[in-house]
Amino acid sequence: MIFSSFNSTDDLSAYPPALQRALNYLKSTDFLHLEPGNYPIEGEMLFAKVFDQTSMPLDQARPEFHRNYIDIHYWPEGEDLAGYAPNPGTYPVTDSNEKDDLYFIGQVSDENFIHCGSGCFAIYFPWDIHRPSVAFQDRPITYRKVVVKVHMDLLSSSGR
Repeated sequence: MIFSSFNSTDDLSAYPPALQRALNYLKSTDFLHLEPGNYPIEGEMLFAKVFDQTSMPLDQARPEFHRNYIDIHYWPEGEDLAGYAPNPGTYPVTDSNEKDDLYFIGQVSDENFIHCGSGCFAIYFPWDIHRPSVAFQDRPITYRKVVVKVHMDLLSSSGR
């Protein structure tokens, strides 16, 4: 898991090329004027999902992970708490949508939370469990969020 902000001095050239492309897309797109929906960047290998959501109490937010995609969560506005923990591969899947590469689990050990606000991004790899959209200070708000999906094959040794 990587957490940073476009408001920091983070050097995007330090990331693998596929993540650089995704982060540059996030940095250069005005998401507040786009309609919610899916936006292809490189077909099904790299694409963005723009949506408006309402943060929720911790007990309603479900921990999740993906097997084939890296998630890059970006907050162009608003705020929430993002839970994260290593995925030891031993948590039972309680619900899934294999078509969307989405797997939910129950309780998580050693979960930590990060306060995410405007300009922040979090990169979750398949070995990371994440619990998105938890209401900061138990105050749900509605805000715009973007998730870029990066297929793991793009991180192959070819550098593509």
